[in-house]
Amino acid sequence: MAGHDLDELYDCLRRVAPSACPCCQKDDWILATEPMALVPWVKGLNKGLKGGGVHAVVRTCGACGFVRLHSVQVLQAIADADRKAR
Repeated sequence: MAGHDLDELYDCLRRVAPSACPCCQKDDWILATEPMALVPWVKGLNKGLKGGGVHAVVRTCGACGFVRLHSVQVLQAIADADRKAR
């Protein structure tokens, strides 16, 4: 995913995403070393959307293995707004 500063995305993720795992309530998130995933659109639900899916930052609960995905596009928009506000 060229063009994205992963440290910046991770900083946004830590600020805006819930810290407790919804399954075990622990705060033991592991950020993937290859953090981007392409989650394909479900057929029929992608009206007006292009690109075949959504790019996501992946984090896994180190206590129970629950996997959580966060939209790179949304995190990048937050990071861009933060940068403009400074």
